[in-house]
Amino acid sequence: MTKKQNPFTITTKTQYAIPRFSYKSAIFIQGGLLLFTLLDLYLFPANKIALTLTLSISLALLTGIARYFIDTKRGICLVFYRNMGIIFGLSISVLIFLL
Repeated sequence: MTKKQNPFTITTKTQYAIPRFSYKSAIFIQGGLLLFTLLDLYLFPANKIALTLTLSISLALLTGIARYFIDTKRGICLVFYRNMGIIFGLSISVLIFLL
C-alpha cells in the first residue's frame, strides 16, 4: 500500500520531501511587496536607500511568513530566522548592485 502524497511537496531522489510555494503564498508575497513598495514611495519619494531597505526587509519577512505559516504551518523556529536572514542578505546585495 502506498502513502498518499502531499500535493505541495516534490519528492526527489532524497529521502525527504521539499515543500513548494502555493498560489496563495505567491499572491501573498507579490501583494505584500506591491503594498510595501507603494507605501515606501508615498512616504519617502525618490529615496533609494529607503526603497532598498523596504524591499529587502519586506521580501525576507513575507517569504518567511509564507513559507513557515501559510505553506507548512511550522511557525517561528530557528530555520525561520535563518531563512529570513539569507533572503535579506541576498536581496539587499542584489538591490545595492542594481541601484
